[in-house]
Amino acid sequence: MDIANSINNEFKVPKLETWKELVAKQFKVDSVDEKIMFKSVEGIDYDHLNLKAKKVYGLESFPSETKLSFFIEKDFKIDEIKKTSLDLELSSFYHKDASINSSKLHNAGANCVLELTYILESFASLSEKQKDISIQISLDSVTYINIAKLRALRFMLDRFISENNLKVSYKIIATGSLREQTIFDPWVNMLRGVSSLSSALIGGADEYALISYDYAFCMANNESPKSLPIRNAINMGLVLIEESKLNQVKDSSRGSYAIENLTDALVVKTHNRLVQNIDENIVLDESFYLKQSLETNTKRLSLLERRKYIMSGINDYVDPLEDIVAVYKKDFIDFDIMSDSEFPVNRLAVSFEKLRLDLSLKQIKLDLYAIGDLKKISARANFCKSYFEVAAIDVELKNVESVSDIKKINTNFVCICAADEDLESIVKELDLSDTKLAFVSGAKLKSDKVINIYQGQNIIEVLSKFKGAL
Repeated sequence: MDIANSINNEFKVPKLETWKELVAKQFKVDSVDEKIMFKSVEGIDYDHLNLKAKKVYGLESFPSETKLSFFIEKDFKIDEIKKTSLDLELSSFYHKDASINSSKLHNAGANCVLELTYILESFASLSEKQKDISIQISLDSVTYINIAKLRALRFMLDRFISENNLKVSYKIIATGSLREQTIFDPWVNMLRGVSSLSSALIGGADEYALISYDYAFCMANNESPKSLPIRNAINMGLVLIEESKLNQVKDSSRGSYAIENLTDALVVKTHNRLVQNIDENIVLDESFYLKQSLETNTKRLSLLERRKYIMSGINDYVDPLEDIVAVYKKDFIDFDIMSDSEFPVNRLAVSFEKLRLDLSLKQIKLDLYAIGDLKKISARANFCKSYFEVAAIDVELKNVESVSDIKKINTNFVCICAADEDLESIVKELDLSDTKLAFVSGAKLKSDKVINIYQGQNIIEVLSKFKGAL
């Protein structure tokens, strides 16, 4: 009996076009290709449907292992963690020994293409007078794009050296992203660090400089990291290298359709940007790189504030009971990392953290009335609850079948959650005279009495209304 043919006959594999038609019907769109294409601020678009690689990038200089280092004193030993101290100067984080450093661009907000362009222009300039070049590059938690970023960088460096017959060696020092670290819910930084280090190991960094999960807090508040965060950072590296063995296979992502296509997109886009910079005579123009970095940061912040880009613990999945004073044992918390260069450290979470701290100190309570059949509106009610919890507002969910079940709303802050077709009559019937702020779910109801909350709006602008009402 031919088992393979039997299985294939039993479970027919649909043709690609048939699958696209089914998905388009479910998404209620004309073209599934447009629906699943994610337009990124990283300078490239993500095509999630990869059935072949445009090009396979063979990286002959791929390192046999990735070494771990730390941004602390050189005589650091794992067994002497409690004796160590950290140099919190930003210039120290921007590796003192690195010949080229794109971390300042990354933390100011630059996208991948801009970072790679800057590194390659710097490398071309340095290779004329320097034989050993070290390159520091920051990686955030977007795993695939970081793997592709490292692979694209290595390919272009190797090609440049080969085509120009240079006798130059280089090493790539990767590290975590400061712009992505959070001060609230700092433990999620461990997950971001794991993603960053995983990308470095798979993508082929020569070295990875670990940072602790409280690094951003320490830099902003002139503190030294505690032993537990340092130990955690070291263990993260040991687990991924010694136990998970992520760097045992040379260029393990080679041949992966998705990563090869991301690598190709970065190579093409970076090459085009390099040519354009030469034509416009802006090679290594600091003002150009600063302007581009800040513009991309604005776009990324817009996505974050409209919750098109999720940072766990910041604009979604927030623990409203978290007490930041208890976490850090400090009465005053500074959120801004000061920079001594033109390139600022634009931590994405700052505006959320400042608003959250201000409102949590006021201990604001909000009644959320889910009116109607909870099965129909439960998703909407949960959306509303998580929406307000972003600002650490204490939300009490109350489910009632009709307006008649509500005797009187006499709280300062209230949100009405119901089906769109019922909202207008509900708001007319309710007495909202004693409320300072009244919200309704959805964007369809237009009324001066209430504030609409819905997906895609700027959540910071809406939640800031609480500060005005206090």
